[in-house]
Order: sequence, then structure tokens, then C-alpha cells
Amino acid sequence: LEATGPSGFEGLLAAILASICGQPFRLASSGSQRGRDGDAAFDAGATYFEAKLYAGKLPKQQITQKLADIRLGNEGQVDLWILGSTTGISSQDAENFRKIAEIDGFGLVLLDWSDTTVPPLAAAMCLAADASKTFLGSIPTTTSTSMFDSAIEHVSASPEFILVAEKLSTILSTPSHSLGLAKESNFKWLSSIFS
Repeated sequence: LEATGPSGFEGLLAAILASICGQPFRLASSGSQRGRDGDAAFDAGATYFEAKLYAGKLPKQQITQKLADIRLGNEGQVDLWILGSTTGISSQDAENFRKIAEIDGFGLVLLDWSDTTVPPLAAAMCLAADASKTFLGSIPTTTSTSMFDSAIEHVSASPEFILVAEKLSTILSTPSHSLGLAKESNFKWLSSIFS
């Protein structure tokens, strides 16, 4: 796949998220994107996503910059930021990205390609198998349909898949991540004040 555009990795991620979240996702045009490659069509810009097609190590400075761009352009509407990456994200980087998002008051979902368990990106593709298959079938240079079906069967049969898939479904269908973060922060603050 190409990295960008409706027929690239951005388009694939938009199709997967639309299937899982139950609403269409639009791609951002080139230029200043305020930390997103696309966003959900029906939630007033509360869900952003970024698609990163990498062959090597994830350049964490680029992701940190994207998070900073959201901070500068966010007017309080961003609830959830989803990073889709074709490479793995280290635990230290994941923790740092989550802390930045938490400070700015929005949730973070990392759909990467981990080598230690069922990759979250693969699990998302399995959850949205029909949408993934339709999208990849429309791209003439991608894997054959039978190879994709075989990959879906392989990942779906993994014992870890159900756990990863359930967690992803729950996270991506939660209506308000910011509210959860606010409640947790309020609880900590009130506990410290009254203890």
C-alpha cells in the first residue's frame, strides 16, 4: 500500500475504524492537519486517527510532534486519538504517548504491529474483516483474497485474539474517553485534598 490517501494505509485504517466504530471516517487533506490523518464524521471531531506506514523503527519524535499539534489545535473536542502503525511501539514510547494524551485530556489507542502477542492492528483488521477484505480487494497490487482469508483465519484462531479483540471493541465503542479521564483526575484530586 501507499502510505497516504484513500487507497493507501490511511484509507485502510479509515475503513477498519468505520467498521468497528459504526460511523464513517474522513481523511484530512494535505497541509496542516492538526495531528490527524482523519477523523470520525458524526462525533464533531472527537475521534482522530493517524496512520503511519513504516518498515523500520517507529520515529517517536514524529509521533510526539503529532501529539503536540493536537494540543495546539484542540479546542476541547478531541476525545480519542488512534495511532495505526505497521511497526511495533515500545512500552516506554507507548507510556510516554499515553502520558502526553492524558495531560491533554484525551484517550489514546495504539494499533501497532507487536511481535509479543496478537498485533492490535491485525486484531482490528480481523474485527473489521469484511471491510478490510473489500478495501484490499480494491487495490490491484495487494495480497490475494485467499491469502488474506488465510491470514484472518490464522489470527482469529489465536488464543490471544479474543482478549485483544474484546478490549479493542470496548475501547473503540466507548462514547467519551475524556469524561473518564476527567473523572479519574477528579477522584485523585479530591482524595488528596480530603485525605
